[in-house]
Order: sequence, then C-alpha cells, then structure tokens
Amino acid sequence: MSLRQVRKSVSCLVALSCVLVLAALIAGAAAPAAIAADVDSPTLLSSEPADGAALAAPPATIVLHYSELLATTPAPSATLSGGPLVSATVEGSDVVVSPLGLFTPHSSLTLTVTGVADAAGNPTAGATIDFSVDRVPSDLTLGLSKPTMIYGGVAELSGHVSLPGALLVIERRYAGEAGFTAFVVNTTNAVGYFFRYMTPRATATYRVTSLETADLVATSAEITLSVRPRLSFETPTAIFKGQKIVFRGNVAPEHPGGTVVIQRKIDGFWEDFRSVTLNSKSHFATTWEPSSLKTYRFRLAMAADEQHLSRVTPGRATVVSPPNPHHISPSYKHFIVVDLSECHLYYYESGRLVKRFDCVVGKPSTPTPIGQWPIYQKVVGMWGPYGPFTMWYHAPYHFGIHGTDEPQLLTHFPRYYSHGCTRLANANISWLFPRVPVGTPVRNIR
Repeated sequence: MSLRQVRKSVSCLVALSCVLVLAALIAGAAAPAAIAADVDSPTLLSSEPADGAALAAPPATIVLHYSELLATTPAPSATLSGGPLVSATVEGSDVVVSPLGLFTPHSSLTLTVTGVADAAGNPTAGATIDFSVDRVPSDLTLGLSKPTMIYGGVAELSGHVSLPGALLVIERRYAGEAGFTAFVVNTTNAVGYFFRYMTPRATATYRVTSLETADLVATSAEITLSVRPRLSFETPTAIFKGQKIVFRGNVAPEHPGGTVVIQRKIDGFWEDFRSVTLNSKSHFATTWEPSSLKTYRFRLAMAADEQHLSRVTPGRATVVSPPNPHHISPSYKHFIVVDLSECHLYYYESGRLVKRFDCVVGKPSTPTPIGQWPIYQKVVGMWGPYGPFTMWYHAPYHFGIHGTDEPQLLTHFPRYYSHGCTRLANANISWLFPRVPVGTPVRNIR
C-alpha cells in the first residue's frame, strides 16, 4: 500500500470516529417531557339568573358560565319545566339559553342543560338551575289598517296583549308637539286583542301602554299614522277659444295663507304652472286664458309640512275648442238646438256641430215653445204623424222630436205646420234617434 493510500484510510477512520462520538453525545442527552393530555371536564362557575333566584320579570336569556372554552357542536340540549320551549347555543365558555315563548306569571321553573363538553371533547354533568318569575311582560304589539291616510278618513289602530282583559291607556302626540296626551282608556277582549278607530287631523304618533298589574309588567309601544291633506280641485272640462279657464279649489284641514301649486302636464311630465295662496277659509280661485286649440291637463299639488305629508290630485283635462254658432259648451256630449226662425235642427257632440236638418215646427196657433229641456223618453214605432221614432221633452206638455207622414211639408219655407212638435224626415230621425241618449238637452231658439 502506498503512503498516499494509507493517509486516505486514516482520514476516513478519523471522520467515522467523530460521527460515532457525536451520536453518542446525542443519545446520552436528557429526553424532553411528554405533553400532558386534557382530561378534565369543564366546570360550571355561575349562572344568570343565579340558582334559586326570584325574578320580578322573566329573563330574555339564561346564561351558564363554564371554566373553559366549550365545543360548539353538537349543541347542548336544554329544557325549561314550567316554562316555554327554549333553545341553547354556545358562545365561548358560555351556554346561552333563549326562551321561545311566553312565561306564566307566578311560576316556578327548572332549567336543565345537558350535552356540554369542552373543546377536547370532555363532557360535564348536566346542570340544573331553579328560579321563579313573579310577573310577565304584556308582550304588546300594535298595528294600523293603513300607515297613511287622507284627512277626514279613518284608520283602525289594533293590537294584542298576552293577557285578556288588560287595561290600556292610549295616548296621542301630533307632529310638532313635545309630549303625549292621553285621550282614551281601552281593555283587551277575551283573547287579548283591542281595536280603536282613529281620525287624526294631522300626522300623529300613538302610544299604547298596558298598565302594571299583579300579573303583568307595564309595557308600551308606539306607532305613527301619517296624514295627507284633502285637496279639492276644479277645472272646466271644455271651453271655447277666447274663454278663460277658472281654477278653483280648497284644502282641508284649513291652511289659511298656505300655498298650493297648479301643475301642467307638458310632453309627458308634470311641471309647476302657477303658485296660489289660500285665503282665510283655505280656498283659492284663479284664471288663465289658453292660446291654443288643444287638450290641457292640470293637477293640484301641496308640499309636505311639519304636520302633513305631500299630496297631489289626479290630473284633470280641459279641452279648448273653436266656438260654434250657438255657443254650445264642449262639456255637453250631446246637444240639440232647434232654430224656429230658420226651421233647422242642429245636432252637436262635445261642442262640435255634427249635422243640420230641415225641420217642421209649430204653426202660429200651436207654437213650438222657446227654452231648454232634456229628453225624458224615447219611443220606437208610433208611426202615423210621428213616423218611426219619437223623442219626448218638456214634460208634462209632451213636445217631441219625431218623423212625419207628410214629407212634402219639409220642401216649403217657412215650415210652420205642426202642433208644436219638431218634425224631421223619417230618414233623418232614423239617423238621429240612436245617437241621442235620454237626458240630452233640447234648446229651442228664435
């Protein structure tokens, strides 16, 4: 073996010896202590309410405090003998028990909780808490038949208390008032309900309080009924060009010196048209002359104030039409004019002249009356001098518009031949009769 090989072997032996010595040192070192396992069950420290407590009113929750963090699943089980059903949840190291119903006054109760374990799974024995409840809350609820109403309307205030025959005080506070004013005492019926009709003049908050008794803890609840003003708004349905539109209206309850706004619909949008101040009786009247032959649409709006919500009326249409020869308002859907000097009958629909007919009218000894009356009866098939159709007006004198069995009289002028009735050609009365309803005005002029 060469010298070089000998040196290499020695180096390997030295390295091996160092490794063995290091391993021995490690093996000879002290071993670390084993981690201790959690084998202790959680301990109940206290509860709210405490065991044996006498409570004036039932608790919203019952809380059991344990010595360590608890497992959240599975959830503990809880029962409350002598009381409502309950549910149990874990919050950190607490078990929180929540009642799911109403308590009975003057009751003794026992809460039992089982299935509690810590985070390591160590269970604990079931816990029992005894306590008593003297009185219970009335569990008062309130409702309104409608949350908003128009002034002058009626809304029903109703509610329920957990005990029949409970005595209630109802108080009212109008918007802007500092405090409540008691105005009625009520009693719940045999199943705990009460009802009361309210007609407030302004937005009002109602407070209902069930009075404290040997069984009930006094409880209050509040609810607000909002009120809108009642707006009256009048515009003519139709006028002739050159006439003025007269806007009239009023507000209730009275707002003397208040302001309302007439709005006009333009291109599908409502725009403020004119602001009007109410008089001492909360009325207003104002006029405007339109310049175009068209249909205008208006409505009335009032902004909200401290005591009332805002209010807007439905839209109203005003038709502006060209004048007709007899100035018949477009507001009349049907209208008949008989001009005795011309011996002509004119038929109008909504202020528009539809037809003009030659007619025979009363002779000097039995003239056709001057004036205006409505058609009160329509008769079919009288024939003879009446032709196929008759429309009677001017009761009880029985003047009428009808056909004729003497059509040749219509070819003369002047045509004063009848006993006071207005005669038309049978073809013309046949056209007019179905278009004219009962109630249509007949105006005879000269």
